[in-house]
Amino acid sequence: MPTTQPTDDVVAVKVFNEQGQLVGPVRSNFVFKTNAQWKEQLGKERFYILREQGTEQPGSSHWLSNKEDGVYTCAGCNLPLFYANTKFESGTGWPSYFNAIYRT
Repeated sequence: MPTTQPTDDVVAVKVFNEQGQLVGPVRSNFVFKTNAQWKEQLGKERFYILREQGTEQPGSSHWLSNKEDGVYTCAGCNLPLFYANTKFESGTGWPSYFNAIYRT
């Protein structure tokens, strides 16, 4: 995790369509916040998961049973992660998706 702000405030994010074809990259502002700012924005559990590489207990996520159409986005930067129609039951206890919208 970066501890200082990069010299370039804009980053390129690779974006893929539903067929897995590269349609980006798109330019996005780099999100730089101190740990205190991240903790305030995310709360304890999300901070642990997003910034400290943690995870919630299997079967405990409210997203596991969510069936709504749409796009799942990052709680930290709001970039799109997965289309809801790529979600599948993996048997792991965590939401699983067979295709990501963007990859770094």
